[in-house]
Amino acid sequence: MFSIRHRLLILQCATVLATTIFLGALSYSLFIPVVFKLQQQGLQHVSREASKDISIYLQNLSEQLESLDLEGFHQKYGDLPLEELFVRHFSNLSDSFPLISYLDKDNNETVRLVNSRPSEYFFDLKKNPLVKAAVAEPNKVQIGLTRSAPGFDHPSLQLAISKVGYFGDEFFGTLLITIPTAELQEIMKAIPIHREQGYISLVDERQVLLSENEGPLFKKLSSPIPEEPGRFLFLGEDMFIAAQPVEHTSWQVVSALPYSVFSNELQNLKIMAGLTCLMVTLLSVGLSTRLVRHLTRNIELLVDHIEKIGAGDYDHHVELYQDQDFEKLGEAINTMTQDLARHRNSQESLQQIQESIIDPLLIADQQGHIKQVNHATMELLGCEERNLIGKPLADLFPDPPELLTEASFASALLRKRVNNVETYVEGCNGKRIAVLFSSSPVPGRNIEMGIVGIMKNIDELVNARIAREHALREAEDAHRRIDALLKSVADGLIVTNLSGRVLMHNQPAEELLGDQESPNFQRLLQALPEASTSCQMRPFDISIPADNNSKCRIVQVHSSPVLDHRGSHTGMVSMLRDVTRERALEQIKNEFFNTAANELTSPLTSIVGYSELLLDREIEGNFSYDQKRDFVEEILSRSESLAKIIDDLHNISRLESGQQIPLEQQALDPKPLLEKIVRQTQNLNSNRRFEVELESTGEMQVMLDERQMQKVMENLLSNAIKFSPETSPIKIVGRVENNDYEVKIIDQGIGMSQFQLERIFDKFYRSDNNTAPKVGIGIGMSIVQQIIESHQGSIQVESQPNSGTTVTLLLPLVNA
Repeated sequence: MFSIRHRLLILQCATVLATTIFLGALSYSLFIPVVFKLQQQGLQHVSREASKDISIYLQNLSEQLESLDLEGFHQKYGDLPLEELFVRHFSNLSDSFPLISYLDKDNNETVRLVNSRPSEYFFDLKKNPLVKAAVAEPNKVQIGLTRSAPGFDHPSLQLAISKVGYFGDEFFGTLLITIPTAELQEIMKAIPIHREQGYISLVDERQVLLSENEGPLFKKLSSPIPEEPGRFLFLGEDMFIAAQPVEHTSWQVVSALPYSVFSNELQNLKIMAGLTCLMVTLLSVGLSTRLVRHLTRNIELLVDHIEKIGAGDYDHHVELYQDQDFEKLGEAINTMTQDLARHRNSQESLQQIQESIIDPLLIADQQGHIKQVNHATMELLGCEERNLIGKPLADLFPDPPELLTEASFASALLRKRVNNVETYVEGCNGKRIAVLFSSSPVPGRNIEMGIVGIMKNIDELVNARIAREHALREAEDAHRRIDALLKSVADGLIVTNLSGRVLMHNQPAEELLGDQESPNFQRLLQALPEASTSCQMRPFDISIPADNNSKCRIVQVHSSPVLDHRGSHTGMVSMLRDVTRERALEQIKNEFFNTAANELTSPLTSIVGYSELLLDREIEGNFSYDQKRDFVEEILSRSESLAKIIDDLHNISRLESGQQIPLEQQALDPKPLLEKIVRQTQNLNSNRRFEVELESTGEMQVMLDERQMQKVMENLLSNAIKFSPETSPIKIVGRVENNDYEVKIIDQGIGMSQFQLERIFDKFYRSDNNTAPKVGIGIGMSIVQQIIESHQGSIQVESQPNSGTTVTLLLPLVNA
């Protein structure tokens, strides 16, 4: 059996060897990838710097090219400028660009300057891809590299721009600038890269355009450049490359380093790590042998002391002898024991503080596992402590916020402070609770305390917010419904604020008044009352000039105040109705009442006068029998006229109430009836000439009410007589047309205007023609229309001023 000293020595050597192997493996697994990554980042940095410098260089050229006033040059010198005019207008341009071409709208080269001097030769640039791209996207600089340009043998950088007007309707010309690639190469050479073997190249999607060490290449790539740094066969060499795109172009800057150089550094680092581990091992074994000799002497004292500390006796002290180092070790162990005692007291105090915090608090280690919780946390989650300790902190959050999902949940919390992030936690009973979560990483290397988090229960606040948002959505929906309702109102509507500014108006309002800047709109706004007094404002009428003629439209305005929830005035809403027709009807109705009174007064006066003569016994004997009979006939005639007026009023009353005129129809041939009516009319108007052309219906008949039909014909013939001169004939034509019997009454009278035609069937309307006598009460044609439509027929009036009038009746035929 080995002695304790030998066992400890063997153990120590094994530990040192294992530690060395572990450190070597750790350095290999950690430091080698880190160095590899640093080399990658170095190449990427070189590519970024080169890309940035090239982008700045190209941006300066583009800005200089965009700032050229081609529009002013085009307006000043026209479409075919001369070279000397071009040089004079852009005096500073040739200093920066050795080759300048100016192209017209057909892409013909009209100006070519080489080193500020006009060239004798012009070239066809229509197929130049850069010119095509500039014309396709005007007012934008296009950039490209070319093997050779016309008149410019060596590879060069080209910039092109086509200038057009703001609306694209005017072309000012295309500029094509050609520059040697020397400045680009100088920019690439100015970027330091690892050793002499590395170099920088400029590539596009298909080929290597430019290389730092070889100049312009234009060599095709065997495969696309990878986005990430890595090993790549570049220009026939095994290289390690890193690429970076150049802004505003399709180019990439490629930093390349031979892979052998890249890998040799890693190999050297591996050898150095191995040698270091070997030296550490040998040194550690030697030191361990010496150390064991000293440790074994006082090992028992140390074990006893540790056992007592483990039992909780932090007041015990150890005394080690025979060696100054062990004496120091004993002092250190005693000091450590005192520190452990203080640490234990601190832990107990910290635990008490945690339990006294009213907000839920939890502590997780650096792996994100819960190590400590207070009582408030257990109450919030409805869990016991044993169900939470050791549980991954991420399991509490069913839907972690985006802020904490950048990497793993724990690593996200370890990298940054989280302050009042609104999220949900899930308790042991499955209930989701809204909380404000805050956390902070614990500084230091204590793996037991990596994260301290505090939660605040905001369940009630979230519910209140949801209710408030729901109420807001309902209010917005109500607002949209009100807005839609207001816009669907058939009458015009204008909403103004307290200062009289229009907040909104609907389409009917614009149709009545025109747009908001029109004189009619402004006139109405001036007529509106103030918002503070509009509650007492009664509806009023305002005349608006019509657009098509000199007549005005009458608009009724009804304004009401808009009040807020406190009852304060915030504005005014005004409803607009076009009451032109209503006012005209009111005027016509008033005229009707006056006319009706006159029409009723005249026959009543005659009836009363003749009746008084017959009833007065003193003068009755002075009249003969024939005279008395004439009086009675006159009374009867006036009574019949009065009865006709009253009958018309009854019919109008029926029309106003929506009732139909009662008919007593029978199937008959209308020809005899029409002939009888014409004869009666001719007997009463012997001085007029009537031309009658009536056909019989044959086997077909018409369902007619003779009395009502006689009223229709008498009214139409009466109008023809009243509105035509005595010398002109009145023609009555009747014939069968398809399934109808057509009756036409044609006169050669004064006719009617289009306005009169549109109103001829209006109740109470009488012609305003000054040349025609105004007799009747203005309800004849409306009754005629109602009677014809009651017979399932139709009536049509055709007329022009001074060209007579034709009234056409269509009555449906039925089988006999």
